[in-house]
Amino acid sequence: MSYLNLNRSGYYKWVHRVGTPNQYEMDRQGLTTLLKTEHQKHKSYGYHRLAAVIRKDTGWVFSDHLVHVCAKAAGIKSEAKHYQIRKTGEESLLYPNQIQGWWNAKGPLEIVVSDMTELRNKGRRYEWTYILDTFNNEIIASALTPNHGDPRPYFQCLEQLKPK
Repeated sequence: MSYLNLNRSGYYKWVHRVGTPNQYEMDRQGLTTLLKTEHQKHKSYGYHRLAAVIRKDTGWVFSDHLVHVCAKAAGIKSEAKHYQIRKTGEESLLYPNQIQGWWNAKGPLEIVVSDMTELRNKGRRYEWTYILDTFNNEIIASALTPNHGDPRPYFQCLEQLKPK
């Protein structure tokens, strides 16, 4: 007589096997150990690259998905720098907006704005910095530099603006 449609031999086979891992579980444990070892050497590698390194070193054949599952279960995560991406339209609030949409200057040098534009000429990059007077849309100071991110052109523009 069998209960739950389970025969006696199948039940006793399961009872003897219940505490021991099968081949798949042993492969996962071995892969997890290899992943931990490689992750200690290369902290910035993600699971795809860790899998490629282990495949090359051992010749073992397995899927990237299996590596992903093992790495996630072991808490292995790439420690590469993750960049924060700003959404389009977000403004940077380094300086408060004092104009508040009022661009109608009543006289020269009442409202001046600066901008930096990158130009390319014959394979070289230049940064052109200029100061614009909003009264008559005239460029009143400018400076050009081949160095990316150089703050000196802003100071050169301010020096040109002092006599005015």
